[in-house]
Amino acid sequence: MRPIRLEIENFTAYKGRHIIDFSPLNFFVIKGRTGAGKSSLIDAICYALYGKVPRYGSRRAHEHLLSKGQKQMFVALDFSVRGKLYRIERQYILSKKGGIADSRFYEGGVRKSFRERELEDI
Repeated sequence: MRPIRLEIENFTAYKGRHIIDFSPLNFFVIKGRTGAGKSSLIDAICYALYGKVPRYGSRRAHEHLLSKGQKQMFVALDFSVRGKLYRIERQYILSKKGGIADSRFYEGGVRKSFRERELEDI
């Protein structure tokens, strides 16, 4: 899997919308000070791909990933596997009854229905 572009909005320390373009890179390093958000970028990629973040185990990830004081978050990852282009988008909206999570998956720009476990087979 090769990441191409990561979009995050109100995800952990990243309030507002941020875009990271990996497309011109053959190799990259994520570096920065403690608390700068390095782990959050890896968490965003994991959340986009799998709808969960390993470091939070079976606990509800949304509670830990939504930026403080925000009511919704969005993560999108464009990536390629064996030359095919994919995009996955995940949105979470906090509501009085808990929260609403929505996921969308695209292959070659065409929206596809999917089950969470299917992404593991790409």
